Amino acid sequence: LLELSEKPQLTGRKTMTLRDLVNSLKKKLKVKLLPVSTKNRLEFLKQDKVDFVIATITATRERDLVVDFSIFYFIAQGTILTRKDFGLKSIEDFSHKKIAVLSGSTSGSWLIKANYKVEPVIYDNYILALNDLEKGKISGIASDNVILIGLKNISKMNNNLFLLPQVFSYEQYAIAVNENNSDLRDEINFALMEAMRLGDYDRIYNKWFSRKNGYYIPIIEKIGTGLLFQAYFHY
Repeated sequence: LLELSEKPQLTGRKTMTLRDLVNSLKKKLKVKLLPVSTKNRLEFLKQDKVDFVIATITATRERDLVVDFSIFYFIAQGTILTRKDFGLKSIEDFSHKKIAVLSGSTSGSWLIKANYKVEPVIYDNYILALNDLEKGKISGIASDNVILIGLKNISKMNNNLFLLPQVFSYEQYAIAVNENNSDLRDEINFALMEAMRLGDYDRIYNKWFSRKNGYYIPIIEKIGTGLLFQAYFHY
């Protein structure tokens, strides 16, 4: 069972990408979809309302104390979405400026821990943060590049928004399962490894993150090598 967007319907960039990944996983697993949010996804998992969670969930040591994770299937980069007319070119330029951070997100917490002198504003919803950025109430949104690109593309001021090239974190996405459920984790890992070895991973990635569709995110060479390495040698 997967983490989806606010609505249960499979619509939008993130959920369509998930559906492709699920189709790959279905070769080994029977999958039923259930929508959860960033705030309740791990709670649902611990309450056995879902069996596993996929989406923009970063595997961290803190989270690993309460759940287990699969091998990594994507590595995002933490950065800031801002407006061109603000004239802000680096993270240092955001000193004492309001930056939106999603409640429970790891990338936002990294920005704060890195001692950048920003003023974090906590949001429960990316769309609300985007609306405030468009209105000039905040100076930027801190999150993973894959999320920020999606926000930029749906914004009514798309042409006036850009992502800083500066990166403040690397977010290793993995699939979360309940602790001590090694059988399910193994099945998920084997399915992911098969997808990486057989080319399904590259097909999905190139389909959704190509230059043609406005969501281009190049795979960093070392990261791509690392993903392939774990697909062959994780077990």
